[in-house]
Amino acid sequence: MDGQPARRPEWRNGGRWTRPRAAFPGHGPLRNAAPARPAPARPLAQPQRTKPTKPTLVCWLQATAPDGTRFDLSRSPDRPGVMTPLRGAFGPTQAMQVAGLLERRGWRDVRIIRRRLNDTRPLAEHERIDPELPLRTREVRLGRQRLLGTEVPPPPSVAAARKGVRLAQSGDWPAARDLLRAAVEAGGASAAVWRSLGIAQGRCGEWRYARRALEQAQVMGDGAAAQLLGEVHRIESLLRAVVKRAWDADAHRQLGLLLMSWERGDEALRHLERAVQLAPRDLPSRMALGLELLCRSRWTDAAACYEAALDLAGDDAAREAAEQGLALARAGKLPEAPTQAGEDVWVELLAAG
Repeated sequence: MDGQPARRPEWRNGGRWTRPRAAFPGHGPLRNAAPARPAPARPLAQPQRTKPTKPTLVCWLQATAPDGTRFDLSRSPDRPGVMTPLRGAFGPTQAMQVAGLLERRGWRDVRIIRRRLNDTRPLAEHERIDPELPLRTREVRLGRQRLLGTEVPPPPSVAAARKGVRLAQSGDWPAARDLLRAAVEAGGASAAVWRSLGIAQGRCGEWRYARRALEQAQVMGDGAAAQLLGEVHRIESLLRAVVKRAWDADAHRQLGLLLMSWERGDEALRHLERAVQLAPRDLPSRMALGLELLCRSRWTDAAACYEAALDLAGDDAAREAAEQGLALARAGKLPEAPTQAGEDVWVELLAAG
């Protein structure tokens, strides 16, 4: 058919016809087909021992303590001074467990920070930008686990405020004023920062700006700024008074005492000397001038001032105070610093801020 030779029938099994092999695909196996041989059994594969792999994902935690301070948390070193592996990082599972324990202990805003070991960024989420900024540390115990908490670096405005307060406590008032001013200009400054700025500006003799800063602190609810603000108002009033009434010895003496409390020593000395010139027999002016001379270590002048105060003393209390000042001047000793709270109000307020 169509030029193709006809298929010849195949005779097998004693002359009986069988269909050709592979002639009708899909019609089942051939008759009398040989049984298939079972596949040889393969030997069972032995379980391979896997080598322990190094962790590729490490975690730290950040959380806010019940007192409101934000901390970075890591595993505490086993021995003091020994760095823990991977900077005390946790594994992912362990980090989730520790986060749950912290939340049950009253910590808030718990956050897990994840890093891969091949990440080019630092292992910790942040680095200390200012090495001079002291950060608080805390040991946190969660059952048998010990965590090391390091304070999260504050925002730039808060960091500048802290540094300004530290410079103020060391006596560098111009640098403290500049840093505190930058902190309030950055926005979000607290009432304590405004109060500290007012103190620093007063120490630099900028009474108008000190008054504005202390008024802002009082508006924000800082009750401690009221006493300082009252002193600044009094200083501004006395500065106007001594200009209008240059002969007023009492105004010069009061202004000198207030300037002494704000450590404006040169101005205080000038007004106290003027008060003594205007009223030579005024005992409070003599005593105030003697105290300023003692603070300047001018022992001879201080002794002469207290000797004159002894001649003017009218009661036992005044005489005793003059004798104590005279003894200090002759011994070359400075008066003791005040120990009771409120005697030097700005020191305690600045430390609290």
